[in-house]
Amino acid sequence: MGEGSINMDVRIWGKLGNHIDMSLIYAKLPMEEFFRLRQVCKEWNRLAADRVFLEESFRDPVPRPYFAVDSAKMGHRLLARNATSKLWSWTRLPSGKCAVAGLLCDYSESSDSNWVFNLHTRVFHALPPCPYAPADDTDFEEPLVGITVDMSVSPYSFKVILGEAETGTRIYDSKSNSWAQKPSTHVGSSLALESEHQQKPYCFSCNGKLYFRVWDVYKPMVDLHCYNLEKDEWQCGEPWVPDEVWAFCDMGVWQDCMFYLRMMPEPDAAIEVVEYDVGSADKTEGDWRVIDCMPEELRTWMLAVQEATLGEFGEEMEIQGVFCGEHVLVYNCVGLEDVTERAVLYNLEGKTWEKLQLPPSWPRVVKVTDDEEGDDEEGEEDEVEGDQDEVEGGDNEGDNEGGDEGGDEGDDEEEK
Repeated sequence: MGEGSINMDVRIWGKLGNHIDMSLIYAKLPMEEFFRLRQVCKEWNRLAADRVFLEESFRDPVPRPYFAVDSAKMGHRLLARNATSKLWSWTRLPSGKCAVAGLLCDYSESSDSNWVFNLHTRVFHALPPCPYAPADDTDFEEPLVGITVDMSVSPYSFKVILGEAETGTRIYDSKSNSWAQKPSTHVGSSLALESEHQQKPYCFSCNGKLYFRVWDVYKPMVDLHCYNLEKDEWQCGEPWVPDEVWAFCDMGVWQDCMFYLRMMPEPDAAIEVVEYDVGSADKTEGDWRVIDCMPEELRTWMLAVQEATLGEFGEEMEIQGVFCGEHVLVYNCVGLEDVTERAVLYNLEGKTWEKLQLPPSWPRVVKVTDDEEGDDEEGEEDEVEGDQDEVEGGDNEGDNEGGDEGGDEGDDEEEK
C-alpha cells in the first residue's frame, strides 16, 4: 500500500474483529441502524435476537419525545429525535394492537405468535399461549387488547389485558410470565373492533385505570371504555365524550389529567386541545374544556389542502394525535404526490405549537387519479419504496436458535 493511499489492506482490516469486541460497537448503534446493520455478520445477527445482550446494552429508555405512529398507509413506525444532532428519524416497527410507554403489544385469538416489543431495549417478549382462550372449533370475537406498563423498574414490566364478553377478562403478567382469569366481562368489544372507519382502538393508563378509546361501528363517533385493575370492573361511556362526528379524536394522559385532540370534518373546523380532570367525581360534559387551538396558518399548512376540499379529506388524509408525556404529535399522512406527510408538535405544559421537519419516509404511498391508473386496477395505490430501517418480529427470549440464519446473506431484510 503506497504512501498516502486510503485503500484498506484486507490483511489488516479483515482481522479487526480479533482485536476489538465488535459487540461493543454494535451496541452503540442507533435503532434505525441497529436492525439494518445486523446483516453485517452472523454474530451481529445473533446479538439482535439475544435478550440478555439487548437488556444489558440498552438500559436507558429512548429519549423523549418519541412517537409510535401507526398509519394505515405508511405502516407502524417510530419517530425519534437524535439527542446530539436534534434531527428526527423514522424506524419501521412491527404492527401491534396497542402501544403504551414504548411497549407495543400484538394479540389475536387465532394467532400462534403473540408478543410485546420493547422499543427501548429492542426485545421481543413472546407471550405464552393463554390457557383460557376460546376453543378453536367455537365462534369467538377478538378481545379488546390493552397494556399497562410499570416504568419504575428496568427493564419495564407490563400486563396485557384482554376484555371480552364470553371469555371474560384475562391478564398476562410479565413478572410471573403467566395468565390469570378474572370474573369481570367486557360487553363492548364488538363495538370497539368492528368499526367501518378502520381506526384502531388504543389505550392509555391513568390512576390505576386502563382507558380505551373506541369508535362507533357505523359512524365516526368515539367512546371511552375503562377497566379498573384493582376492582376488576369494566365501565363503558365514562367519562362521557361528546356525541359528535370527528375527523380525528385521539386521547392521552399527562400529570394525571386526560387530554384529547379533535377536529370535526368541516372546512373551517379548528384542531382543538381538550382537557378532562380524571379525578373529578362528576362525569358530566362540563368536565371537558377546550384549552387551546392550533393556529390557523399552522392548521392549513398541516392539512396541505385547500379549505374548499377539507370536507372531503376523510378519504385523502389520515390525521392522528400521538402522546408522549407533555408532548403531542399531530400527524397527517396526506397521501398526495407532492406532499406525503406533515406533522406539528404540541407542548401541553407550555401550550406551544412547532412545525416539524419530518425526514424522508419510505415506502411512500401516492394516490393514483382516474386519469393515471392505466393498467392498474381501480382504486389501487402506487407504492414508492426506498431505504428505511425496519424492526422485524421475532422471539428474543434469550439466544434465538435461528439467530444465525441468513446473518450475512441479507435475505430477511433486503434493501430496496
